[in-house]
Amino acid sequence: MPIFGYKLYSDLGTDHDFQLVYDGSNKPSVTQYTLTNVTDPLVTYRFYATGINFNGEGVASGIARLRSCTTPSSGAENFAAPLIDATTSTRVTISWAAPKDDGGCEILGYAIYVDNSAGVFSEYDASNVRNKPLLSSYVIDMQALGKTASQTYLIKVGAVNTIGEVQSDTVSVLLASIPATPSPPTKTFLNDTHAQIVMSPPASDGGDTIKNYELQVKIGYSEDAWSTVLGATDAHNLDLIYTLPITLAGQLIQARYRCMNDIGWSSYSIP
Repeated sequence: MPIFGYKLYSDLGTDHDFQLVYDGSNKPSVTQYTLTNVTDPLVTYRFYATGINFNGEGVASGIARLRSCTTPSSGAENFAAPLIDATTSTRVTISWAAPKDDGGCEILGYAIYVDNSAGVFSEYDASNVRNKPLLSSYVIDMQALGKTASQTYLIKVGAVNTIGEVQSDTVSVLLASIPATPSPPTKTFLNDTHAQIVMSPPASDGGDTIKNYELQVKIGYSEDAWSTVLGATDAHNLDLIYTLPITLAGQLIQARYRCMNDIGWSSYSIP
């Protein structure tokens, strides 16, 4: 038997009696309705619908409870993990974008959470982060939180509207910076055919273990490019002494080197 239309009833947010808010008799194709003059997003409205056919109005549907807005959108595609813009052994700078959908209510502020390296999160600096809807980046003082250099931590951001808060995915960060620029190498002629180049560890490893030393040399006053003789970027090297073959005693030997940790490469030393 064909449906002739639908009727929609609501308590209009009173949590009391229902009343007819839409009569769709003889309009069977209409299956949606917009309730206007909704002003308080915290008020829950109850609705139910009935169908109409030749015999009259049918049994009421189940009751739907709705608000005029919801929490902001969540999930990796809708509220991405924050970006790590900069890191040192004591501080991390993050930035983030607002959720794609604010849920129908404007974003009121954000929250930043940092874990203890074991997945247990605590909110960071709530008094200066929450209630600032235009905030999109922040510097986290990891040292003030008692975080340890060379450890990896998780960070996430929460977005808040009138209804509640959703949280982004997490991003991991190694609490470290690139190593300090190392001191110039020392060069010593061993004999007429070999010279010894000695490197040294940097004054600071940036809070993370040094994984590689790259040594480059240039013979004479040539404007040619530097040649890597030790610790190419695809091979880890921790040797600090290199014996360089030479073809002419007394030649000028230029040497420079840099070191790498998991954050990246230091600058080259002075030759």
